[in-house]
Amino acid sequence: MNKKDINIVYSSDDNYSQPLGVSMHSLLDNFQSDKYQLIINILDGDIKDENKVKLTNIGKIYKTKINFIKVNTEIFADFPQMYYYTLPAYYRLCIPDILKDVEKCIYIDCDTLVIGNIEGLYENSLDCYLLAAVEDSVAEQVLKMNCPFFKYIKKYFNSGILLMNLDKMRQEDFTAKAIEFVKKHSKELIYADQDVLNFLCIDKWLPLEKKWNLQVDRSQTRVKPDPIILHYTTGYKPWCRFYNNYYQRFYKHYLKKWPEYKIKETTTLIAAKQIIKFIPYSVPIVRFLKKFIN
Repeated sequence: MNKKDINIVYSSDDNYSQPLGVSMHSLLDNFQSDKYQLIINILDGDIKDENKVKLTNIGKIYKTKINFIKVNTEIFADFPQMYYYTLPAYYRLCIPDILKDVEKCIYIDCDTLVIGNIEGLYENSLDCYLLAAVEDSVAEQVLKMNCPFFKYIKKYFNSGILLMNLDKMRQEDFTAKAIEFVKKHSKELIYADQDVLNFLCIDKWLPLEKKWNLQVDRSQTRVKPDPIILHYTTGYKPWCRFYNNYYQRFYKHYLKKWPEYKIKETTTLIAAKQIIKFIPYSVPIVRFLKKFIN
């Protein structure tokens, strides 16, 4: 029986090639299906040739096709970058136009680990929805921020894992609308492309179970039921020194599969935030400081 394709999309520049490789290893290692085979599409923001070879070799290990898709970065030249969001975050807005012949796909951020089978995510029916996603773990706080178009959004999702209805998005000329929105509201965006997606998908997205995008905070303990996709949110990542929580062990396992993997040195500020996270809330100064630490 011929297997159907599940198109997976990642977006990365060279700085994120190691996390991308780690996520790919975990995805392919845990995938099994009698009906589907994976195709991995990488939106390429100038990944170095040496790292492309490493990523291609992961595909060879698991007998999976890897496509590098060069993105016209000039489109995003003036797009705002904030916090730890870089330009490749915006590339996902163009997926409907890039994968022109694909009905739907799964977009996955690089700062993730897939520790279960992703087949069940793909089989969600989107019907009239543009996409399916998991609500952001801090959605309530986000929507209280001073952003003029947040007042129209009732539910706010995290864009790290998306099941995208590409056919319907093309019907609505989604990419053109998204690019125009960024240009018009560039000074108002807080969470880059995630704000754009949330506004353009108001009442047009399907909420998914948290297991498909467990947003792991640096002080996260084990969550039940067990998640299928771990998403290491915030600016402090599991490939940084001093990162420590329950889900770090999973990351270390797959990190070692990347040739000559590197642990990133952390800044003094991030290290201080990490320490504060573990000081009891009963300490008055900590109660004050934790208001500013997310």
